Amino acid sequence: MPEPPRYCVECRYDCTALPRDRACPECGHAAPPGDAIVVQGYSFARNPALWLILLAVFMVFTAGSVVAAFVGSTRSVPVFSFVTNIVILLPLGLRAFYAARLYRQGGDITWFVEPTGLDVIAPSDTRTIRWSDFEYVTIERGGARHLARLSIFGGAAATASVWLDERHYDIYALRALLRARVADARAAAGLPPPAEPSKTPDFARYKPERPTTPRR
Repeated sequence: MPEPPRYCVECRYDCTALPRDRACPECGHAAPPGDAIVVQGYSFARNPALWLILLAVFMVFTAGSVVAAFVGSTRSVPVFSFVTNIVILLPLGLRAFYAARLYRQGGDITWFVEPTGLDVIAPSDTRTIRWSDFEYVTIERGGARHLARLSIFGGAAATASVWLDERHYDIYALRALLRARVADARAAAGLPPPAEPSKTPDFARYKPERPTTPRR
């Protein structure tokens, strides 16, 4: 599996071709610690193609409403259609721009998997969570193609998740690494071992075979 792309945490500059210990040439942000594993992904299952198609539909319907409002003899219906398109389809258009920008910038969430804990850098918050605060790790499939959500759960303040592109990350190896970090930290702190839930999202991707009834 090729090395995943690396983007600056501050300005999202593409640093894939640069040495790992070099600061960002665009904004000067320092490189991550040498012993940290950097994981970058998305806060939602983005599908840029779908959102861009919706944006194109929004532009076509809006342009048609504008032309009909100025050319047609009855302007009330085209004006109503134009306003409806703006109210309903404008949020989809904005989300399309946002999804396309995230696709170009490698996502909006960065994890620094360090020996002492997990550093989470997201648009809404930036926090450091100790490994002993976590309890279990799950994988969930769904949303856009090639994407899977890696989630690590603990208390209310010790929960984090990120959608990762499986073409760049071995998500099952990451899950094994996170599970090992959590188990070692909890054992060192004298806490009980991680208790996996009775049913995790991992099982959603496996469908049980239907029993076959022999023909008489």
